[in-house]
Parts: sequence; structure tokens; C-alpha cells
Amino acid sequence: MNQKITPWEAYTNNDDKTKGIDYKQLINQFGCSEFSEYFTKRLEILTGSKAHRFFRRNIVFAHRDFDIFLKKAEDKKPIYLYTGRGPSSHSMHLGHTVPFLLCVYLQKAFKMPLVIQITDDEKFLWKNLKIEESIQLGKENVACRANPRAEFATCTTHHQDPQFEFFFNLKIPRSWIRTATYQIGLVQAYSWTMVR
Repeated sequence: MNQKITPWEAYTNNDDKTKGIDYKQLINQFGCSEFSEYFTKRLEILTGSKAHRFFRRNIVFAHRDFDIFLKKAEDKKPIYLYTGRGPSSHSMHLGHTVPFLLCVYLQKAFKMPLVIQITDDEKFLWKNLKIEESIQLGKENVACRANPRAEFATCTTHHQDPQFEFFFNLKIPRSWIRTATYQIGLVQAYSWTMVR
């Protein structure tokens, strides 16, 4: 079966229309591991409460290194969550919200810090937004958070060279940036969880 899954599109070239996405193929394609009931049970043992409904209902179907995360939690090692958001609109769709909901659950369940990187520079470069607009959207988007006292939310532009505005405001066609990105082989990073 030929299928294509990206953050922007999902389709399969399967003659049998009763079959959908092959999740096992997707897990292999992205170098993930299957998220089994074993992990849900370990979560419940470690937290002393029911796992989030996304785990119990198999909405989360794959992971990267979740076993390492759980082992660190079992061994009482310091752990934290790291996630990100590319602010490109005033609203967050389901694909944006689900990872945040999982982070809220894990942050509360394990009483750990959460780091949220707002990639305002990326959306400025790729979505033709003004940098000020991208920064403001980032602030609005992180309003969906759990415990602001245990979080560090930061915009990428706050940690860049002070001269970044000069370079961002150069009149380089954005299509050149996209072309260069593909030619040198840069790819987008994906979250450690995959959801159906």
C-alpha cells in the first residue's frame, strides 16, 4: 500500500476503500515504536491514577523514547517536558491542541517542569507574517497551558543575536529560503508522540 502522511496531507493509494492508514507502516516510516497498553499500565502505576483518555483509548499509538521517560520517572531522576508551537494563527486546531493536552496531563501527573518553545522566527519566515505578529500569536497560543509556575515558555527570537531583525527584514524572496532548505536536506522535527 502506498500512503503519504505529512503535517499537511494524508492519503493512501489503496484499492480497498474500507482500509485506511496503515499505522504500522507509519510507525516504521518515522522511526517510532508502538505505544502499547504496557505503557498505559506503567503510567497508571507511576502516577497512582488513571492514564489520560488519549492513552487509554489508543489515540496515542506511537512514541519515541517514552520507555526512557518512564524509566527516569521510576528511578526518581529529574525529568522535564519539552514541546513547541509554531504560531501561525489566532486559533489552535486539533493537531496543535492534542500535544498540549498530553503535556498538561504529564506535567500534572509527574509534577515536572514544562518548556515550551515558540518558533516565532520559523512562522515569520515560512508564513509571511510580520515578526511582531508571530510573537503575539505565540503568546496567545500558549494560553492553553497547565501550570505557569512550573513552565518556561520562550520565543526563539528572544534568544537570537540582537541583529536578527536586520536579517529577517532583508528582502530575500521566501521561496529562495524554502528551496535552500530542501536542497541542503533540512527536515522538520516531529513530536515524540503520534496520535490517530
